[in-house]
Amino acid sequence: MIFKNGYVYCDDCLFHKIDLETNKERIVAMGNFSGKAEKEEELAMDFYVIPGLIDIHIHGCVNVDFSDGKLDGLNKIAKYLAKNGITSFCPTSLTLPVEQLRQAFRIAYRFKKQNKKEISYVHGITMEGPFISADKKGAQPIEHIKQPDIDLFKKLNEEAKGMIKIVSIAPEIKGSINFIKQIKKTAIVALAHTNSDYETAKKAINSGATHVIHLFNAMPPLHHRKPGVIGAAIENKQVSVELICDGIHVHKSLIKAAFKLFTDDRIVFVSDSIRSCGLNDGEFILAG
Repeated sequence: MIFKNGYVYCDDCLFHKIDLETNKERIVAMGNFSGKAEKEEELAMDFYVIPGLIDIHIHGCVNVDFSDGKLDGLNKIAKYLAKNGITSFCPTSLTLPVEQLRQAFRIAYRFKKQNKKEISYVHGITMEGPFISADKKGAQPIEHIKQPDIDLFKKLNEEAKGMIKIVSIAPEIKGSINFIKQIKKTAIVALAHTNSDYETAKKAINSGATHVIHLFNAMPPLHHRKPGVIGAAIENKQVSVELICDGIHVHKSLIKAAFKLFTDDRIVFVSDSIRSCGLNDGEFILAG
């Protein structure tokens, strides 16, 4: 298939008005195909053509949550994402009862085994909680928050057949540093929902934490005398950070500042979307 006259995102990180040819699964050529005959041809004029997106932090959409633990629900999420240009994702759990997490993780593995090409692909699981701070829990239910538990993590990862790729933790909680040291070779350890000070966050990063969940949200602000998690993350180039750029979670001025502080090599756009995504205004349940 040939897409003509679209603004194509290229290797120089700019959009160029060129033609694009695909074999329905992959891009095979770019250039000027004005003289090339093609039965399947689509005019892409004035459209922006980009590679498939990856969302590593998404709870749900279209009235479905990954933590519901239903195969049909995960299929609905994957279909919706594919229609909106997200070709792969990491379904993200919440701070919930252990048995509910087990069920969701088992379903994630079953879903991945299907390997359906027409819907979005699951890379692995992002585990947000339950090892978080009650002070910065956000929408996470406080009754299911736990101290870092290496055995619990390993059991959940067994249920998921090794699919947990990111696990979040509040580094100020007792046992966090040991957890980071033990788990860092199994999954990316991320700082999240934390009230940590700068010194503790820096110790966690030096121990092996290499990611920050939704930068600026559910953590102390960047203060000139108390730099906190944000200041510790800025200093270490091995640390990547997520940004929710919906215009609500983070002001556009701070998004611009984040790019100056972290550079685009270290910033990951995420949706952090919940089951209300893709629906009209209304009332919806999140983690009970």
